[in-house]
Amino acid sequence: MADSSPLVGYLDRAAAISKLAGMLHIAFQQEVDRGGIDPTSWGRHKPAFDQYCQAILDLRRGFPTPPEGSGAVPDWLREAGKIGRRIARVAKTSDSWRFCEYFPELNTLAQELHRAVNQVRKTLNSVDPLAVFDEPMVADAPGIDATQAAKPDNGERDGKANSSSPSAPIANGEIMADSKARCWAAAAALSPADVATLCENFVGHLSDYLQPQVEELNREFIRDREQANKQQSANGGEE
Repeated sequence: MADSSPLVGYLDRAAAISKLAGMLHIAFQQEVDRGGIDPTSWGRHKPAFDQYCQAILDLRRGFPTPPEGSGAVPDWLREAGKIGRRIARVAKTSDSWRFCEYFPELNTLAQELHRAVNQVRKTLNSVDPLAVFDEPMVADAPGIDATQAAKPDNGERDGKANSSSPSAPIANGEIMADSKARCWAAAAALSPADVATLCENFVGHLSDYLQPQVEELNREFIRDREQANKQQSANGGEE
């Protein structure tokens, strides 16, 4: 598999541009919602707009050619540049306040670019970064005969522990050491995006596991409260 680090960096920059576009969309729409014509309004938003344009220029300098596998991201980055040029042209006219009319285009750009980035990230994350663990354990480790280590001795076949054979614990120790080394190697190869995805998946699975138990606890609490209320009412009626 080709090194995905250039693509990861490319996606990170594209995601930042999507965020800047979303911020401009909100700011421009607020200008529209205020109503009226304010000739000074462009000055308030120019720094954020300059940051947006600079992010596009920096990405193009860093990546003259989009990395392989970048999907629809380059198309939306080109659209980001076109929108920036249109806004810049309007800002130089006597009707500079009309820059805010581009908020719908910025909104579409922010959403579609974000969607395109996430789609490519899902494709990257579909390649299991822990697939190394599916390889045969210690088959190629020096000094370890994996076929012999996998065979039980007579004592194990009889269901009895054979404490007279020290080779088994030694082989097991070497296997554990090799497994530990593989774990560290796989962890070192993970990109920040891989780590974030693994954490997100873990939290998602944990939430799915705990939700039924939390719901059951809520039901038990409601039942206990209803029973306590009934008991209290019954005691009150007797008095």
